[in-house]
Amino acid sequence: MRTAFVLAGLLVSAPAFEPGHHSPVAKSDARNANAERLIGQLVDFGKPTAGAHPTAWASQFMAIDEQPQFHGGILGSAKPTVDPTMRKLVQMGVAALPSLIAHLRDSRPTKLVETHGFGFGAMWFSDEYDPRYSNPRRQPGGINQVGMDIGFRNRVSGEKYTVKVGDMCFVAIGQIVDRNFCALRYQPSACEVINSPVHTPALAEAVKADWGGLTAEGHRAQLEADACDLSPWRPAEAVKRMLYYYHADGEKLAVKLLDRKLYDSSALWDWADKMVKTDDPETWRTLDAGAVQKLGAAAAGRIPHGIWERANSDNDPKEPKARERRLLKTLFPGFDPYRNVFDGIADVGDQNEIVEAVSTFRSAKIDAAVHSLFERAIARPMPPAEDQDAVWQHKSEQDRLAIDAADRLRGKGFDAEFLAYFKKRLSEVGNEFGDQPYNRDYYRQQFEQEIRKLSKGSAT
Repeated sequence: MRTAFVLAGLLVSAPAFEPGHHSPVAKSDARNANAERLIGQLVDFGKPTAGAHPTAWASQFMAIDEQPQFHGGILGSAKPTVDPTMRKLVQMGVAALPSLIAHLRDSRPTKLVETHGFGFGAMWFSDEYDPRYSNPRRQPGGINQVGMDIGFRNRVSGEKYTVKVGDMCFVAIGQIVDRNFCALRYQPSACEVINSPVHTPALAEAVKADWGGLTAEGHRAQLEADACDLSPWRPAEAVKRMLYYYHADGEKLAVKLLDRKLYDSSALWDWADKMVKTDDPETWRTLDAGAVQKLGAAAAGRIPHGIWERANSDNDPKEPKARERRLLKTLFPGFDPYRNVFDGIADVGDQNEIVEAVSTFRSAKIDAAVHSLFERAIARPMPPAEDQDAVWQHKSEQDRLAIDAADRLRGKGFDAEFLAYFKKRLSEVGNEFGDQPYNRDYYRQQFEQEIRKLSKGSAT
């Protein structure tokens, strides 16, 4: 379920030209006349959007008609809008990349002018970059060196910044290749961070190194790899782009992911925690064998990744801690934390991200896969009653999936099934959540809303 924005106005200053490096259209490599024409129109861009928003973190795939998702920032922030020109560039996909990359240093001003007006905090330049490859050895150098520790030494002159055409090209490229390229973002508290390839050439060079010369086949292969990434949300965003740019292949990929066997990821973390609490290799092997027996080989196969993640959850993500490093080398010598592999398993939270990702794409095959997923999710055994946190997570994930599945499948022959589910859950929710009335009231409202929608459909 998506978190809605609270609509509010956003005051911006009048645009002003800022001198700097300028790559005229006449001098660019006009490999795509349409892309060049659209890039020229970015001078009229003027409203906050995903990837260029001063008070909110938001995500949205601009090529399709979907609501933005709010991930943090100031309550009451303006809802991101999708500029028509940006939408057309993103819809072009790989065909637009050569021109977009060529214009990363384009300093022509847009109409989006941000003035730091909080009265405290600061606005500064940084070089935040979401690389193509997770393996540090394959990542471009010379970037990600400017962070919060030295941000105040890179403050924007006059606390005012005019977003450039090259900045919006940076955002558009990220949209196409499924990477978080954010030209302007909010930083708590009352700070604004600018990642501009015009001001910071290393960003432009990194994009060229990672994505220059990308073909449609390479794009498709990268999205398929991203769909098997264990990072939150990346698989869902990859599926959206596969369905949009390569629909037939995207449909196959979506069904393949939705058909994955369900497992309990919290149980996996429990086994990983047990392993890292001892230094004894024989105990490691005994625990690993027990995990395979208890969880199954596929789920147990994710334990090394769990250990890796646990080791990298502190402030030094470059290398795992000594015990974890030795454990991985001893017990899982072939483990590669940077390799995306389809292993055929997922927890309900993973699957719900995919259901949300495919919500705007019509497909009978995806409908069938979503319904099958719902049936498998509600058939899962409940955690022990004494573990209330696990029970609450189990039910909330299941309910969230049921709501999204019902919204997709309403009127397609499954209404009675979903109606029975929500009526049952409505009768149960009054006894759940203990001292958390907010959660109880939230789910009660959700169930009542779904019952009304399903009942209305049945009546007609």
